[in-house]
Amino acid sequence: MNTSDRYQIRNANKPITFQFLDLLRGFAAISVLFWHYQHFYYQTIPGGLTYAQQNQPFFNELRILYTQGGRAVQVFWVISGFVLMHTYLSSKRKTRDFFVSRFARLYPLHLITLIFVAVLQLISMKIFGHFQIYSINDFKHFLLNILFIPKIGLENGYSFNAPFWSVSVELIAYIIFGLTVKYYVNKKFLPITILILSLFLSFFGGQNSLQSITTAVFFFYSGVFIYQIFNHLNNKLSISIGILFITFYFTFKFLDRDIIESTSILWRFSNHNYFVAFFYSGIILSISTLESILKIKIIKISELTNFIGNLTYSTYLWHIPIQIITIGIVEKMNLDPVLVFNRKIMLILYLASVVLFARLSFLKLEKPTRFYVKKRFKIAD
Repeated sequence: MNTSDRYQIRNANKPITFQFLDLLRGFAAISVLFWHYQHFYYQTIPGGLTYAQQNQPFFNELRILYTQGGRAVQVFWVISGFVLMHTYLSSKRKTRDFFVSRFARLYPLHLITLIFVAVLQLISMKIFGHFQIYSINDFKHFLLNILFIPKIGLENGYSFNAPFWSVSVELIAYIIFGLTVKYYVNKKFLPITILILSLFLSFFGGQNSLQSITTAVFFFYSGVFIYQIFNHLNNKLSISIGILFITFYFTFKFLDRDIIESTSILWRFSNHNYFVAFFYSGIILSISTLESILKIKIIKISELTNFIGNLTYSTYLWHIPIQIITIGIVEKMNLDPVLVFNRKIMLILYLASVVLFARLSFLKLEKPTRFYVKKRFKIAD
């Protein structure tokens, strides 16, 4: 979700712009908006609101987004690894340039939305006597967010603009990648070594605060690994492996327990949360290879995919502030939140507001700040 760098670096073998991945990232961003629609139905006060999930707008038609939208975070991580591998390995950028580019892309908007949410929560506390959505909004957690580490084990729970946690834990993957990517040309085994190590730490490290980090590293390096497949194999082999990954996932995911014992290692593996990496990797590898085959035929949709790709990070960081404002208005007007947010028009207004804010944010905040930081450090786009 985090790599909105335009994919214009050309690989000699596959001169493409990954427009299909922009569409996939856009779908993932929308999935998060639906997943978090549930925020409208509860408040951070004792005996807060309850809701019937099936009564949410268009639930029957969009059930998968409401029930599985949270998984989009993992999709963002895989895409991030794939695209950054392409961008920085192909262009051979310096380590310094990589870290400055990541900072310019991620931190300014994070800081702006963090301060905005903090102000909104202070206003809510003054007017209503409670915070909205996330109840932990003290100085300690503000400092953790400022330092880009809201979820490393020092926190007491989700705080402020909480979805940012998925970006913050990916920071470790960025650090590992930035420090090691220069070796990937000659040491092609290194990415899969990191992938396996992160998997090992996640499996055997126990349920601790660092598991979110190892999970992010695992999915990120799943993307790095499949880029290696994409970059070094011909289109036929590449898309065949992608389809094989997808087939492998569905074959083992839905095998009947009568065929494989539910206590066996194979069954437990196929039902582990990380097993879905085969599906995500297969999809991303397949559609990227397909685009390399059809590159000449999809030039006309580049403006649309650029538009969608540019908004993914903004929608991710702006939807919580918009929700806080909306909930506050409904509460101030003494309306029944369940009746209000069950209406289809409210879902439409919510989505439209997020897209509008995201577009304005990209044009007026993200682009100027990113340009300023890169210019100051003399880094080309």
